[in-house]
Amino acid sequence: QWVGRETNVTDNLMYHLVKALHMAGRCVECGECERVCPVDIPLMLINEKLIQDVNKYFGPYEAGMEYVEGAKPPLSVYRENDPDDFI
Repeated sequence: QWVGRETNVTDNLMYHLVKALHMAGRCVECGECERVCPVDIPLMLINEKLIQDVNKYFGPYEAGMEYVEGAKPPLSVYRENDPDDFI
């Protein structure tokens, strides 16, 4: 099991790191996740870093600001010809 069910810094941090990666490109920077974190993890630092990386590697993108029919957020699309030199 990757993430425990305890309420402690280690388990909460791992949960929020995984969640932040899943939310990259979808976060609207409201700060609610950080406000409700029971162990006061500065989650917006993680989210802001991921937003910077999304903009750097996928072009400017601001989640929730524009609706485009059929468009998907960055990191939710995979193509076989995607470069993998960052791995």
